[in-house]
Amino acid sequence: MATHDYVIDNSTGANVRADLNLVLQAILSNNSSSSAPSTTAAYMLWVDTTANIIKIRNSANNAWINLFTTAGGVDVDAASNFNEDVTFTGASANIVFDKSDNAFEFADNAKAIFGGSADLQIYHSTNTYLDNITGGFYIRNTASASTSEHIYIQPNHTEHGIIVKKDAAVELYYNGSKKFETTSSGATVTGNLIATGNLNVNDNGHIYVGNSGDLDIYHDGTSNIITSAGGNLFIQATSGESGITLLQNGGVELYFDNSKHFQTTGNGVEVDGELMIDPDAGGTLKFTGHAAHHSKMVIADNGGSGAGNFLCEFGDGSDVFNIASNGNIRIAEAVSLAPNAKVAIAHNGTNPRALEVHSTGSSFQGITLMSVASRNTTNGSYRHFQCVINGVADKLRVADSGNVTNSNNSYGSISDERLKENKVDASSQWDDIKALRIRKFNFKSLTDPDQKTMLGVVAQEAELVCPNLVTSEVTLQEGVEQEYKSFKYSVLYMKAIKCLQEAQAKIETLETKVAALEAA
Repeated sequence: MATHDYVIDNSTGANVRADLNLVLQAILSNNSSSSAPSTTAAYMLWVDTTANIIKIRNSANNAWINLFTTAGGVDVDAASNFNEDVTFTGASANIVFDKSDNAFEFADNAKAIFGGSADLQIYHSTNTYLDNITGGFYIRNTASASTSEHIYIQPNHTEHGIIVKKDAAVELYYNGSKKFETTSSGATVTGNLIATGNLNVNDNGHIYVGNSGDLDIYHDGTSNIITSAGGNLFIQATSGESGITLLQNGGVELYFDNSKHFQTTGNGVEVDGELMIDPDAGGTLKFTGHAAHHSKMVIADNGGSGAGNFLCEFGDGSDVFNIASNGNIRIAEAVSLAPNAKVAIAHNGTNPRALEVHSTGSSFQGITLMSVASRNTTNGSYRHFQCVINGVADKLRVADSGNVTNSNNSYGSISDERLKENKVDASSQWDDIKALRIRKFNFKSLTDPDQKTMLGVVAQEAELVCPNLVTSEVTLQEGVEQEYKSFKYSVLYMKAIKCLQEAQAKIETLETKVAALEAA
C-alpha cells in the first residue's frame, strides 16, 4: 500500500529508480492508504483503507466519489446506471432486476424490509405476506379530491373484494357481488347475515325487518318489545305450522300441532277443546267480575248460540260434575245415573255424605238450607222435601201444605240420661190444660188457599196460659216478612200426658172410693 506525489526526483540513477518503484507501487495499489493522496488528478483512484472503500476523483478534481467497497460491494455517491440485469445474491434467496421485464424480481422468501427494526416486511413464500411488526398499518390514497379516487383490494384483476371509497362507503364483495356496504346511518347487508356468536343491540336500538320497517324488535331499557307495523305477527314452531298468531286490531291465537285451540275475542277468550288447569299440581280457575259487572260463564253449542254441556272429569276420565244443556246439574255418580232432577247428587261409597251444608260463621243468623216454591197450594200438589229408599218406598215427605208424613209415624228427640241434668218431676199441668182454649179455625187465603177447618190454639190466647210455649220470630207470611208468633205443640203433648197422669190418679182414687161405698 502506497501513495506518491507522482513527481520523479531529479537525482542519481539509483535514486530515480527507487522513486520510480514507489510510483509504480502507488499505481499498482491504486493509491491504497489510510489517508488521501497528497497529489490528485481527475479520475484518479484511491483505495481508502480506513473506510475500506475504492474511490475515484471527480472530473473537477475537487472531491472523491465512492465506487465500491474493498469487500466487493457497491458504495456510490451519485446516480448509477446499470444497463443489464442486476442480481442481489442473498444467503438463501436472491433479488434480480430483470432489464427485459423492467422489474425487481424477488425470489421466494426474499424480503423487502422497511423500518429501522424491520418493521414492515413484504415477501412471498407459497403465499404472499405483508407483515407490519411495529405501530399502526395505514393504506392511504392521497390522490386528488375526486370521489372516484378509491382504494381497491381485488382477489384478481377483474373481481372486486374490498372497495374503500373516499368520503363514502366501504364495500365488501363475494365473487364480485356486493354483499356489505357501510352507510351514513349504519350498514346495508345484501343477502343473509349469519352470526356464529352474539348479536348485541343496545337499549332502544331497533332491529327492523321489511322494506318499510314492518317488524320492529328492541329493548327499551325495561321491557322487550316486538311490534308488527305491517300485518299480523306469526310465531311458528316450524315453517308452515302456526304456533302463536297475533292479529292486528284483533285477537291472539294459540295452536297445537297447527290446530287452533285458544283465541282472545272482543268479549274474552274462546277455547276449542279441553281446558286443563295445572293437571300435575292442581290449580284454580277463577272468575273475577268488574265493579260494575258480574262474572259469568256461558256454555254454548258449536254454533255459539245454543246451549251446550259443561263437564268436569276426574284424572281417570270418569265424570264428577255435569251441567246439561237443559240446565240439569248432576254430581258424582249422578252424572251417569242421569236422574230426572234439576240438581242430582249420587255416590256409591260406604261412609261419605251425599250432601253436607255448613254455615261456619260463629255469629251466623241466616238459613242453612231452604226449599222455595212459587206455587201457593195446600192440597199436596208438590213436596218441599222427600226421603226415599231408591226404587222401594217413600220414607218421609214434607208437603206444600206443611204436613210432615213418615212411613212409621215415629218422631222423637234425644233423651239419653247421660246428656241430662237437674232432673225433677214435672209440676201439675192440670190447670194449664184446663185453661187452654182449644179452637176450630182456618187460616186466611194467602196463608192457606184451601182454608180448611183446623183444630188448635191461638198463640196470643195460649200465651196467657203457657207463655213459654209461645215464640216470636220474623217469617214470611202473606207476602209480608215480619214477626209472627208460633206455638210449641210438641211440648203441649207432654203437658197433656202429665195432665192425663193426674187424671188417671184422680180416677183411680174415685174408683177406690166407689168400690168402698159399693162394698158397705
